[in-house]
Amino acid sequence: MKKAYRCLLLDADDTLFDFRRSERQAVHCLLKEAGLPTTPEILDKYAVINLELWKQLETGGINRQQLLDQRFTRLLAYLKSEARWHPEWQLEEQLWDRLDGSQLNKRYLDFLCECSYLMPEADEVCHYLKNEYPLVLITNGVQRSQQSRLAASAIADCFSAVYVSETVGCNKPDPRFFGFVMQDIRVTDPSELLVIGDSLSSDIQGGLNAGIPTCWYNPYKMNLPRDAEGNIQGPQPDYIIHHLKDLIPLLGLPQPSPARLPQ
Repeated sequence: MKKAYRCLLLDADDTLFDFRRSERQAVHCLLKEAGLPTTPEILDKYAVINLELWKQLETGGINRQQLLDQRFTRLLAYLKSEARWHPEWQLEEQLWDRLDGSQLNKRYLDFLCECSYLMPEADEVCHYLKNEYPLVLITNGVQRSQQSRLAASAIADCFSAVYVSETVGCNKPDPRFFGFVMQDIRVTDPSELLVIGDSLSSDIQGGLNAGIPTCWYNPYKMNLPRDAEGNIQGPQPDYIIHHLKDLIPLLGLPQPSPARLPQ
C-alpha cells in the first residue's frame, strides 16, 4: 500500500547529483587554468578541505562566506608548503603571490555550474516518483551553482520546489531550514513528509531535529557510527536504502516496467 506522505524532501548532492565527480572535474579545470598541478593527491586534498569546512558550517562554526573564502586559500597554503617535496608543484614566488583563494573560488563555481552529473538511477527514480508525490529539492549548496546544475540536468522537471540554504538563510540540519520549507509548502504535520539524503549530519540529523521521518541513502554501505560498547552514536534514520530504486518498494509503490528502471 502506498505510504501517505504528502511530499518527499530530497537532498541534492551525493543523493541525486554525483557531487564527487562534479567537484573533481571542476577543481581539475580550475587548477589547470591557473597553471597549478592537478594530481589525484591534490584533488583529494581539496575534497577533504571542502568537506571539513561544510561540516563546520553545519554546526555553526563558520559562516558561508568564510567557507567560500577559505577553501581555496587553504588549498593554496597546502600546495605551497608541500612544494618543497614535490618539485613539479613549485612555482615562482610572484606566481604564488598573484593567486587569490576568493578569486579561485569564483572561477571554481563557474566550472561547477557546468557539471550536472547524476547518481545512478536518479533520473529514472525521480521521473517515476514525481507522478506519485510532490518532490522538493533541499540543499546546502551555493544558489548559483545548484540552480545551474539542476537546470542543465535530466531531472530539472521533477521538482515542485527547490530550497537552497543560501537563500533560505540557514543550513541543514538547523530545524529553521525545515520549518521554512514546511511553511512554504503548507505542511504543518512533519510526519507527512520524508527526508531522503546521504548525509547523517545534515539530512538525517536535520529531519530528526524537525520531527520529520528520514531515509538514509547509503550507496557505499557504510555502518552507522558506534561507540566502544556497540551503541549507535549520532542520528538514527527511520529507513536505510543502498540504491535509489529501493525507494519505490519502501514507499509501497508498484515496481515500474523494466524499461523504466535499471536492473
